[in-house]
Amino acid sequence: MSDNRRPSLVRRIFTQRGIRASLLGAFIVLTFVPLMILGLVLRRQVAAQITDQVVARLRTASTIKVQEIERFFTEQAEDLENVLLTSKAQDNALYLLRHSPETEGYRLAEGTTYDLFQSVLRQNEDIAELFLIERRKGSVVLSTEPRRRGAIEADQTYFLEGLRGPYASPLLVDAESGETVIYLAKPVRDFSVGANRGVLVARLSPRAIDEVLSERTGMGETGETYLVVPPGQLVTPLRHTTSAPPDSNTHGIREALAGHEGSGLYTNYAGVQVIGYYRWLPEVGAGLLAEQVRDEAFAALDRITRSALVVVSIMAVVTIGVILMLTQRIARPIVHLAAAAEAITAGDWETPIPSGLRGEVGALAEAFQTMTGRLRESIQTLEQRVAERTAALARRAVQLEAAAEVARDAAAIRDVDQLLDETVRLISERFGFYHAGVFLVDDAHEYAVLQAASSEGGRRMLERGHKLAVGKVGMVGYVTDTGEPRIALDVGEDAVHFANPDLPGTRSEMALPLRVRGAVIGALDVQSIEPAAFSDEDVATLQTMADQLAVAIENARLFEQAQASLREVEALYGDYSGKAWGALTRAGRLYGYTYDRVSVSPVAADQPVEVQQALREGHVVAVGGKGEESEAMLAIPVSVRGKAIGVLDIRKSEGAEGWTPEEMALVERVSDQLGLALESARLYRDTQRRAAREQLTGEITARMRETLDVDMVLKTAVQEVRQALELPEVIVRLVPQSPDQTKTVFGKGK
Repeated sequence: MSDNRRPSLVRRIFTQRGIRASLLGAFIVLTFVPLMILGLVLRRQVAAQITDQVVARLRTASTIKVQEIERFFTEQAEDLENVLLTSKAQDNALYLLRHSPETEGYRLAEGTTYDLFQSVLRQNEDIAELFLIERRKGSVVLSTEPRRRGAIEADQTYFLEGLRGPYASPLLVDAESGETVIYLAKPVRDFSVGANRGVLVARLSPRAIDEVLSERTGMGETGETYLVVPPGQLVTPLRHTTSAPPDSNTHGIREALAGHEGSGLYTNYAGVQVIGYYRWLPEVGAGLLAEQVRDEAFAALDRITRSALVVVSIMAVVTIGVILMLTQRIARPIVHLAAAAEAITAGDWETPIPSGLRGEVGALAEAFQTMTGRLRESIQTLEQRVAERTAALARRAVQLEAAAEVARDAAAIRDVDQLLDETVRLISERFGFYHAGVFLVDDAHEYAVLQAASSEGGRRMLERGHKLAVGKVGMVGYVTDTGEPRIALDVGEDAVHFANPDLPGTRSEMALPLRVRGAVIGALDVQSIEPAAFSDEDVATLQTMADQLAVAIENARLFEQAQASLREVEALYGDYSGKAWGALTRAGRLYGYTYDRVSVSPVAADQPVEVQQALREGHVVAVGGKGEESEAMLAIPVSVRGKAIGVLDIRKSEGAEGWTPEEMALVERVSDQLGLALESARLYRDTQRRAAREQLTGEITARMRETLDVDMVLKTAVQEVRQALELPEVIVRLVPQSPDQTKTVFGKGK
């Protein structure tokens, strides 16, 4: 089969996802979705009615079975009552209950009563066993089952309750055999003494109950009824069989054992979905459940549903065919219009528009024809505007690039003159202006002095120190006085413009203020040989550049001031450090040590000429080396803050090579670190001395404050000062206004 065959109509409609697919989808949704919703609602209502009918049948069947079970208990109780109905049977039973087996006549009474019991069992197949229990010990004196004779039943419920009156036990499960049993009991009364001598008990077989429950009349093919006793044991034959043990934790079983009556759809003991009815039977002591498999109950509804689905499917095929034809008829003109629109969108303005259409689609085609003509004219106009706008954007991009370059240079260049020259050059080159100049206001704020210019005339103005009076001459004077930009699109008509003979070709001019923190420090002057050469974009860009330039100028000035202050501080600190080291060496001690590969010892007072030269001149002195008579010697000054405070004297062995640049660089670095370490040691020593003085002052002050007596304060002061400074004598004089009242306190040493 060829792969190039034309795809089917339905496939093309759904793959194109156009108006036809939209119409088809809308028709399908409007047709079938309500139908499906209606079907689901009807099915749910029918299902609810069927469920109610099934539950009603199950409830009726359960009621009949309950009545049958109650009738069974009544009949069995009557039969038990008739066992000892005759006086002879009553006398024999009482004889067995009064006397021991060794008594004469006991065997006769026992045999007669046993034959009576067997006769009753033959007549009533529902009684499985009859036995007689004496009251005193609760032992079985006679039973149709030999294994029970002599058994003690004193703790059994049927014995205890049977002594009081007729009793019927609930369904019980025998612990040994696992069979379901029911016990009926009645007292055996001795009228001669007016007391009960024992209990007659009948063990019933649940066969009749099972037969009643197994009857499925009105319950369908899968219906069943069964009993369950606490804590959840199923005690009647089950219809459904499973490989696993029956599940006794179903919804119906739980509700029945809880004493509730109700119905519902749930999973039964075999894991099958059923409709069930449940209730508790107190007279039997068990829960009764009547259930029918859900599939059987809903079989008719499922058949109707399947038939309806077949009919709906046939209707769907027919409807989709009709809808396809309708959508084709409706969508074909619109598809042709869409194809024409796509071609026109791609740029084919000559694409024909479908004609001869009627109704709304025809009106749409005519409107589309008119719109196409207007679009053609609009696009032609737009292309022209785009070309103009592109040129403007290109110019704007060049301006922004120049502004970015000025900002980058402003951040990198610290020299003001270099920064200004670079700025005016960039403005002239990138903007194509005739002249660009930068004026800075002098300290007196009287003149704006030209600092940089890009034109030939501007450079001549720089050579003769061109300046303009602030607020008086030209646009620059106006801007530096008011701080407002000024633009002259035609300098011949501007009253403020200054006609400069060095710039005769100027036709338009713009002056922008250089402002820093609200203060005007100068102006940026730009001139062009074309009239109206400045656009709004030029003004915005150049004003940004002017602001950046002003900040850069101010930063450069602050940087120069900071550098000058730093140099001044370093010079002052160097002088202070040099004086401190001078005072230290003038104290008379010579600081210096030498190492000769054996030991470290103080240096001699006389120093080599090279060491004195390095200390005096402050630079490295290197002499000697291989090939010379003297040994290789290197004297490097040890400096602190630019002041030489010592010399590092290093010598090589005789005959060794001279000093290499790497060795000299290494020794210089060691010398620098040595200077820093010595300065740190000196500062630490000065700090210790100041701390010792402060501590001594504090101790003396504390001792003087130990008393408030003036004489003691004075004596303490002179004694502490004399001892602290190790002086031979200290004198303190208090001199009042009257000289003859002068008081002197001496502090003397040994």
